[in-house]
Amino acid sequence: MGTIMELASICGWLVFHDYDSRRNTAGFPDLVLVHPTKSPGIIFAELKTQKGKTAIKQEEWLNKLAAVIDKIYPNGAKREHISVCLWRPNHWTQIEEILTGE
Repeated sequence: MGTIMELASICGWLVFHDYDSRRNTAGFPDLVLVHPTKSPGIIFAELKTQKGKTAIKQEEWLNKLAAVIDKIYPNGAKREHISVCLWRPNHWTQIEEILTGE
């Protein structure tokens, strides 16, 4: 998580991570990233270890966020402004490409 947050900050993303989520609604994604010119401009990212499993509430949040995106971009349209991601260590190349815009 620290590496992703550091790279995102270097690349100009606003990064939100609640360091003490015990009082929050269960399941909200680990990171919210916002960038005014990169695509997607808003990313909700749940971070897991390579074999880590999502909890039911995490899946609920990810699925409902994805459903909203499907309403905004119907019929498989390109989702260029908002993205919901489940990132694992083996996704590093993709994460790096998204955050750097390259």
